[in-house]
Amino acid sequence: MIAEKLREQFGHFEIQEHLVGKQTDNIDAYEYSLKAKYHFNKWNPEDIRIAISLYEKALELDPNHTESYLGLAQCYGFMATTGFMPAGEGWGKTIQLTHHALLLNEQLPGVHYQLGHLAFFTACDYKESFNRMQKAIDIQPNYVEAQQFMSFLYIIANEREKSRQHLDIALSIDPCRRKHCFSTPISITCSKITILLLSNWIVA
Repeated sequence: MIAEKLREQFGHFEIQEHLVGKQTDNIDAYEYSLKAKYHFNKWNPEDIRIAISLYEKALELDPNHTESYLGLAQCYGFMATTGFMPAGEGWGKTIQLTHHALLLNEQLPGVHYQLGHLAFFTACDYKESFNRMQKAIDIQPNYVEAQQFMSFLYIIANEREKSRQHLDIALSIDPCRRKHCFSTPISITCSKITILLLSNWIVA
């Protein structure tokens, strides 16, 4: 059903039979990573700190687990964006972790998603952010975070129909996102940051 929805919006393309590749040979590292993602998706600082601890445990067991580096990058990016950590410290860690993940595996959609996130929030580079999100979607069309962020980018560009298409795809992949997409206090903080960024672009 997800594949049909994706084809409906973007035309025919090959969807791999195995949508999730093998991440690690260490099952304990993988389990720590899954638990970390569960806590990250709660979107509050207490659970983000738990996620950070779990991702670090995963990397102790498998120092080359790219997904855990990306997970940590997302955690620190969240803390920096929402003000629960000094921006310089949080974004500094995010940049370091993201580029380490890039060195490990540049073909992961999460790498390009995270690079796009950095481009938007640290460099105010809309075009680079858009291109990175598109690259993530090209690699894995059902990468829900990239689909959701593309919706956000199209809203900024005042292209509401395209924004709705990407949001519909994100919700078809993960219907649970409906309960927190653009509806939490954290989203309000992100909206304020977006307004500030857009003001800077307009002045520039």
